[in-house]
Amino acid sequence: MIKGVIFDMYETLVTHYSGYPVYFSEAMARDSYVDADAFKAIWQGSKKARSIGRLSFEKVISEILISNNKFSHDVANKIMYKRKMFNEFTCKNVNKSVLHMLETIKSKDIKLGLISNCFSDEVDCIECSPVYSFFDDVRLSYLERVCKPEKDIFMRCLGSLGLEANECMYVSDGDCKELEAASVIGLRTIQATWFCKNNILCEDYGNRFIQVNDPMKIVFYVDQWKGTV
Repeated sequence: MIKGVIFDMYETLVTHYSGYPVYFSEAMARDSYVDADAFKAIWQGSKKARSIGRLSFEKVISEILISNNKFSHDVANKIMYKRKMFNEFTCKNVNKSVLHMLETIKSKDIKLGLISNCFSDEVDCIECSPVYSFFDDVRLSYLERVCKPEKDIFMRCLGSLGLEANECMYVSDGDCKELEAASVIGLRTIQATWFCKNNILCEDYGNRFIQVNDPMKIVFYVDQWKGTV
């Protein structure tokens, strides 16, 4: 019997591709006057450290600028400001169908959890998102010092919810090998594909995981696995 649903954040509850100009490494490289490959070498190389709280966004940007002899406070502040605006828009611009799904599941006395891999510059934006208040437990990798697909972050969420793995669903777009990890732990897994459009290439898992292209279909599986359908 299902008693809880744990969600991924990005490309599951919100999408980076909702109309606001994306502000990823190539755009930041242009604003920093650093060669894109040189920028990405440090940016990508620091991903794990940024995800588990060992490096802040500001520290990595400063390192990139300094190592490429491009540092100035004006440039660093410009990048941090534009990244903040992008993150805020991403987290606050929530699809109505996603909100309706969360409201409906919550009304069924189902516990809700959120696990997100994130960087220092994303934490405050996630906490200010309209989806945040729905969750009974939230695990953000930057604060937890551990990230998906590691088992520990899933177990912390389950423990706080007071649920066993087989009592819970995990819903994600499938990045970071997290669906495989959740499945191994014993959660029922669903791949959310409703944001898989031109800008996002969702991994094709074939028949390994249920694929759902409409948020409200998650409610159907909650009812089915809860035993009410």
